Amino acid sequence: MDYILAVLIISFVVYFGFYLMKKLDAGLSNPEFFPMSDNSRSRHSILLFADDHNNSPIENLLKKNHLPFKTVHNSYIQNLDYELLLAISDSDIDNLQIVNNSKKHYPLNHIIVQCNDMIYENLYKELGADHIIYASYSTEILLKLMEGWII
Repeated sequence: MDYILAVLIISFVVYFGFYLMKKLDAGLSNPEFFPMSDNSRSRHSILLFADDHNNSPIENLLKKNHLPFKTVHNSYIQNLDYELLLAISDSDIDNLQIVNNSKKHYPLNHIIVQCNDMIYENLYKELGADHIIYASYSTEILLKLMEGWII
């Protein structure tokens, strides 16, 4: 009797799991849930992720070099099209999150990230950051790393 009950419970769990996965797949393939068309994306070469107080010198540098960029203050980057991510927030957790999201949704993009605490350096490398700059970086270092994007 116990075996029959166990088989019934396992069968129910498996059936319910397949049912949920089928619904989840249908929802994820819905274009309203996950817009994938190119015309719904805004085109920027550089995505700047920074704190409010941290981004004005970098924005000035990008404007001076006439580079198309967009500044964001949260890690939701799903519908943006960019080639270079500059993650220079003072929070390593936020920087790690946006690097992870970037590599998940746009694996071929180039990433320059600011590491505020050396403890997280290996995590940035594991997530796929191309260049790691440290909290005491200068704009000259950033200019050198962005060499391919500056006209």
